[in-house]
Amino acid sequence: MAFKMSGMGFGKGTGSEPLTKGYSHPNKMYSHPKKMYKTEPMAKKTQAERAAERLANKEARLTGKLDDASTKKKARLQNRISNVKNKKARKEQMAKNVAEGKNKRANLNKDVTRNVVVGKVKTEKSTNESGKKVEVNRTLTNNKDKVIREVNKKKSGEGTNKTVAKTVTNKAGVTTAKKEQPFGDAFKAARKAGKKEFTWKGKKYHTRTKAEEATKNKKTEVKKKIQPRVKKTLGGAIDTKTNKPVGYNYGKI
Repeated sequence: MAFKMSGMGFGKGTGSEPLTKGYSHPNKMYSHPKKMYKTEPMAKKTQAERAAERLANKEARLTGKLDDASTKKKARLQNRISNVKNKKARKEQMAKNVAEGKNKRANLNKDVTRNVVVGKVKTEKSTNESGKKVEVNRTLTNNKDKVIREVNKKKSGEGTNKTVAKTVTNKAGVTTAKKEQPFGDAFKAARKAGKKEFTWKGKKYHTRTKAEEATKNKKTEVKKKIQPRVKKTLGGAIDTKTNKPVGYNYGKI
């Protein structure tokens, strides 16, 4: 049997008071439920804006390494910092273009420096309002910062965006290897010019296609198989099958 002890009472349960009336936890972890939700939606950043923030943090990290770096390492770090700065500027421009409803890649200036065996290669590219490349400049310098070679390209800036002008400048005392024309291009050029043969890397090649070459070989094989039945000699015509004079009747009346 169960007995109720005198003076014993049951208090209010934890769920007896609705939270909508306001609730303050002793640890002060909670406040009014309505205050737990923001009245305005959080502004969402674009991909370009988030990338620009990451690049800013990367620039700060690389800059902090300059003090303890050696001379060579400091030069490499400075190149990386310069590239990161330029990339951050491009991302910021992209975010601005998106906000203004323009092409994402409009009016960008790309400036990248890479270390190579002989020195450095600096590449500069720029785009127009349509996001198409309009100019490409590439400069090669040696380890003493002396310019060895410069290449400047002008682009059409529309359609397939082909190169409309190209200039290559080699400094005095420096020779650069000429790029060999691909075999396919040399073959097409010779065929278009109506040539039967052309030279590529010091060797001669014909301008026939595979189908034309197969047809030519087939005709040659047929000619070899079909030989004339009669051949002429000083003594008269001879049958190549019997190897006897033509028209001579052996043993027949």
